[in-house]
Amino acid sequence: MPRPASLRDLIRQHPRERLLVQPLEWTARHLELLRCSFEEEEGKNKENEEENGKEVETPEAKESGKNKPVSRFARTAERLATSEMKTAAMKKLLAEVDGPLKFLRPFGYFCYGFEHEFRLHGAVFAERAVGTQAPIFAFMQRGMIRIQREGVFSLPRPRRPNPPAELIRKMRLKQLEPSDPWCDPYILAVLIGLAQSQSQSQSLEKDSGSKGRPGAFKVCAVLVDETNTDMMGFYTATISTEFLSKFEYPDGLKPTKETRNISAFTTKMPVIDVEIDPDGDTLIILPHAKPNPEAEEYEEEEEEEEEEEEEEELDAEMPDVEEPDTQTCFKVSMKHLILASPRAKKMFEGNYAEAQPGVDGLRRWTFEPIFDPKAFRIVMNAIHGHTRKIPRTVSLKRLAKIAAIVDDLDCAKSLWFFAKTWITDLDMHVDDDTVRWWMLVSFVFDEQDQFYTATLHAILEGDGPFDARGLPIRPKIIDTIDSWRKNYIKRIVDGIESLTGSLREQKCSHECKSMTFGALTLHLMSAKLIFPSPSEPYLGMSLRRIFRQLTIFELPRVYRPGESFASNMARSRELWLFQETPVPRLKPQKQPEGTNAHTCDLRDLVKSSLSSLLITASGLDLPDFR
Repeated sequence: MPRPASLRDLIRQHPRERLLVQPLEWTARHLELLRCSFEEEEGKNKENEEENGKEVETPEAKESGKNKPVSRFARTAERLATSEMKTAAMKKLLAEVDGPLKFLRPFGYFCYGFEHEFRLHGAVFAERAVGTQAPIFAFMQRGMIRIQREGVFSLPRPRRPNPPAELIRKMRLKQLEPSDPWCDPYILAVLIGLAQSQSQSQSLEKDSGSKGRPGAFKVCAVLVDETNTDMMGFYTATISTEFLSKFEYPDGLKPTKETRNISAFTTKMPVIDVEIDPDGDTLIILPHAKPNPEAEEYEEEEEEEEEEEEEEELDAEMPDVEEPDTQTCFKVSMKHLILASPRAKKMFEGNYAEAQPGVDGLRRWTFEPIFDPKAFRIVMNAIHGHTRKIPRTVSLKRLAKIAAIVDDLDCAKSLWFFAKTWITDLDMHVDDDTVRWWMLVSFVFDEQDQFYTATLHAILEGDGPFDARGLPIRPKIIDTIDSWRKNYIKRIVDGIESLTGSLREQKCSHECKSMTFGALTLHLMSAKLIFPSPSEPYLGMSLRRIFRQLTIFELPRVYRPGESFASNMARSRELWLFQETPVPRLKPQKQPEGTNAHTCDLRDLVKSSLSSLLITASGLDLPDFR
């Protein structure tokens, strides 16, 4: 079999093997096919032989056998990586303000061509003395790698128990677990990713007049185990340009304009650029959320007629993209973000990767794929004072998406006037479809009356734990709604148990007691309030439905013969007369002539007890959750 010139050739030569996977799924087979291995570096004395340092041997490397440490930093780190080394010492080295390392970002990248990009765990550093953005070192934690690997195989419905799927998941994770955790194939991907980033960075420097790419790239990394602070793995590798070219990234061409606008390291996904501020110094990267069937109500696009004008305006600047994995980049002003958002102020004024300008001079802030791009553009225009670009009206669903972004950025003051105007034009009625939207909107924009109404509706109409359906409603609010609903129902259930116990002790004739207790029991059983008695969390039971069942219950009308019956019928005093209840009850029932209505303490007890169970529920007060 000919030696593969690229990964595409390698994959074609092994069609029955699953090779094109993300680095977290790499196995020893990948190392074998790439002809890479982990070899312990032999020292000149026994102390060096006992060191836990690892060296990755890659083909086509300029140096064979022992790879030398890279620069002053690598020599310092390697000396520390002994069996007596403590993880805390390495952290101190990395955190030194004027130390040999300069922090770049909290993660790295590994690329296979321009269509496959994977974010890797591991803080990335560059040499401070060199003064470039080319990464040379990665700091990895074994526990984080294990956690991310467990997230590769997600269950189809994580909220529901699925033993077969869980068993398959455990088997796959066991297959991926390396026999030697210090020789995890994932480490090779991190080292290759460092070399790719170096090559990309130096390619950009070449375009600016620098020397460009060298023939090989020297990289190193440290792996620490949170459960073993006495040992660590130190890895060095010299990766040749020829070996790196097998991964088809980066190529030898000059980066395109689109590549420069996005990132020196992330240029693979189709992008829609929106210039909020043409002179902006920050690029907000907003990945598009994947469709979520459980949150379909929140994610699907608006179709209401009143939004047609707004949609046309938004679509004019943000055309739809057919690719499923897209992202939107907003060019904005850091100064405006800092003034509007306390969260942005803390981040940009702190020592975070987002605060560091890239090669193109732009800072980059990547959000989670949970926000709507069109709603995000409205928020950014409001923050930057572009009032003419703000729609005059929005639907409640769109306003909820805006509120989610405003709540995340903590910038309600910048949208306050617009939000109050939009809310005025909306229908304030709350139902099962709008309760979640109103709950979020009223909380973010301080609509106390509407918040009370929305939470009261959730308490009365909820038949189980409250489902926010993807909306970022405060957990404290959700927990309080669930707690109040359960407490109200529990009071009713306890009251019914107390009532049935009292009926057995109440004095009246056997016939009356049997009729009263039987009628009440049958009705409560049909309402699923007794036999068996419901238990928390009272699934399928809503307060509104329980109140309705308690309200419509009536004891059968019972009469005893009067004097006219006594004169015409022997032993009439022993008779009980029941009046049939018409269905539906359109007219009030009249007492039959010649009869006396039966009244007793037992019937009065049932009526008063059921009336007392019709408690007055209340909604939540918004200030309690600020």
